[in-house]
Amino acid sequence: MACANKGKATLNLEPLFNPQSIAIIGCSQDPKRLSGLPLHYMQRHKYGGKIYPVNPKYQEIAGLKCYPSISAVPQPVDVALMLIPAAAIAGVLAECIAAGTKAAIIISSGFAELGPQGRAAQEQIAALALEANMPVLGPNCQGVINLVKGIPLSFTSALDAPSLRTGGLALVSQSGAVGSFTLAAAHEAGIGFSYWATTGNEASLNAETVAQYLLRQDDVSGVLLYLEEAKDPQGLAAAGQLAREVGKPLIGLKVGRYGAGKRAAMSHTGSLAGSDEEYTAAFKKAGIVRAAHIEEMFDLGLVLSDAIKPRGKRVAIVTITGGGGILAADRCEEVGLEVPLLDAETQAQLKKIVPPFGAVANPVDVTAELIASPGLLKETLKIIIASPSVDSIIIFLGMQERIGTSLAEDIAAMAKVAKAAGKPILVSWMAPPQGAVEVLRAARVPLIFDVVRTINALSHLLVKPEKEAERWPSTDPWGGKGPFAKKELRSLLLKLSGATDGEKERLTLTEAAGKEFFARLGLPVPRGQVARTAAEALKIAAKIGYPLVAKVDSPDILHKSDAGAVRLNLQSAPDVERAFGEIMANSRSYAPDARVNGVLLEEMVAGDPLQTIVGLKWSEKFGSLIMFGTGGIFVELLKDFSLHLAPVTQAQALGMVEELTTAKLFTGFRGSAPRDLQALAQTIVTISHVGAALGQDLLELDINPLFVLPEGEGVVVGDALIVLRGK
Repeated sequence: MACANKGKATLNLEPLFNPQSIAIIGCSQDPKRLSGLPLHYMQRHKYGGKIYPVNPKYQEIAGLKCYPSISAVPQPVDVALMLIPAAAIAGVLAECIAAGTKAAIIISSGFAELGPQGRAAQEQIAALALEANMPVLGPNCQGVINLVKGIPLSFTSALDAPSLRTGGLALVSQSGAVGSFTLAAAHEAGIGFSYWATTGNEASLNAETVAQYLLRQDDVSGVLLYLEEAKDPQGLAAAGQLAREVGKPLIGLKVGRYGAGKRAAMSHTGSLAGSDEEYTAAFKKAGIVRAAHIEEMFDLGLVLSDAIKPRGKRVAIVTITGGGGILAADRCEEVGLEVPLLDAETQAQLKKIVPPFGAVANPVDVTAELIASPGLLKETLKIIIASPSVDSIIIFLGMQERIGTSLAEDIAAMAKVAKAAGKPILVSWMAPPQGAVEVLRAARVPLIFDVVRTINALSHLLVKPEKEAERWPSTDPWGGKGPFAKKELRSLLLKLSGATDGEKERLTLTEAAGKEFFARLGLPVPRGQVARTAAEALKIAAKIGYPLVAKVDSPDILHKSDAGAVRLNLQSAPDVERAFGEIMANSRSYAPDARVNGVLLEEMVAGDPLQTIVGLKWSEKFGSLIMFGTGGIFVELLKDFSLHLAPVTQAQALGMVEELTTAKLFTGFRGSAPRDLQALAQTIVTISHVGAALGQDLLELDINPLFVLPEGEGVVVGDALIVLRGK
């Protein structure tokens, strides 16, 4: 269901996050009840604005005059917090709009989460909000908290703390419960927030819109976004673009990664690129950093908002224990960071202060001598910061209750020096004393309690964002000269399929028809022809020459190897005659009702081609997606692929190749020839534009394998599958 604020003028969220007056509709006298908690927390945290309890049962609540209805409140309020039964919400919301209320938060549940009747009630709320252009948060949410100004519009038990830490990060969560747990966990970890918001069912106001508002706030250094579903994909892209413009990180944690109910796909691309992979591609396109779990969301938020970007991958590790240094060094190499030997001059300087039983090469082990010589860490950092061999510094510590605060103060001081030198310092401190946590948090020095998580976060600092022109490509690489208009492409595909438009819901082209389509696009395909009889197969073989490949040509047998309907390296007429008979027999046995046109005979691709896959699929949420990966019969076993929203540029296509774990195969691995990356990238670009042009008319497309030949020799389409939307 679309959000109600879509299509209206920009919503003013200031009354929601910084209200000067609040009406609590359905307020209870009992501070232990959910409906009594918001007022209790407002008074506990000393909210300084005007509070108007609204409940016809009472004259007064907690020393405040209580009003029978919102219309009885003597002045329009900035926000109405609604804690009344779901059945009454629409009528009361209409009263709020009539009374001039600027925003509303619906805590009440009982809407779309309950089924059709609740969904209809939620749509009524959405219509009212849209008509009034009012920001309405919820229903079924836990509200918002402005921690900077101490405005708690929520019932979350995290507010039981005497005070909540403030900091630069803002949290937006679709889940109220997870949002509450995250707020409490952050407090325990010494992490403060500036704003906290839960969006619930999002009848009107969605998480993407709230994230955009918070990114614009001066007291926000970065936004953490917890998503169960992106209900506004365009808003998600806009939030990512805004984050880049204002120079603040947007960290996304998307859950529901392995949900059931995924439609069975006909293509390898459709099978591999499920909804979770779609989100990864969408986040990548939008410039949103994806976190795998809540702790990583914290880590990335702290590091990406507080640490400067290093100039390179060279990491110096300063540790109090040799074991910790080894652990850190191992993880650095695993994520692609370097732990180089420090230059001779730096090592000579360190030897003057580090105990002889320590280490100075890198990792730098200052040993437990640090406990007896507190200034040792500061002097060590001063030397390492000046080293030309270092781009960033990881400090590994543990406990130190007695001297922890002074160590943290030294680190904070040296972090300023390091920042001026363009070298970030990150601290991994296991079981740190609270004083040290307070010092480092206040100084905005990234502090994480686990060294592996610290290094994971550091690796994200090195991710280079795509250039704007590359991130949002809009040009047609063929200059409008090729048959790439949607109407022309669809007409061509229908003609090649031999079907009538609207004949079926899904139209599948045979391999031969698919290859003719790719040939029309200018992609190289092997010479070949479909034989309907063994005699015809022999004539075709004589015309093409040997060696040959033979495959069944059928729109109903898509995975030909599974059917035993492929024969390779046919060297003679007897080979062809035997292969024809076997393929036809196996095909009838495998799928008795399948439509079989005959056997496709093709020349074999010479040499040692590298097998890859290029594919397209249609996502109802994000549009056309292009996939590139390791191909051949092991494509779904290896699952080595990159997914991107279509279309892509040449640079993005090359980036997709570099993302593969097998990327080294394309540049020459153990004596193999480098591959034609330019031809490969152009093929990916071409296919991506086909997807973008056809949009939802093209359900799935696979070229598997796409043979990538040695540098300068191009690529060849080895197999083709195209599924077109019919009706």
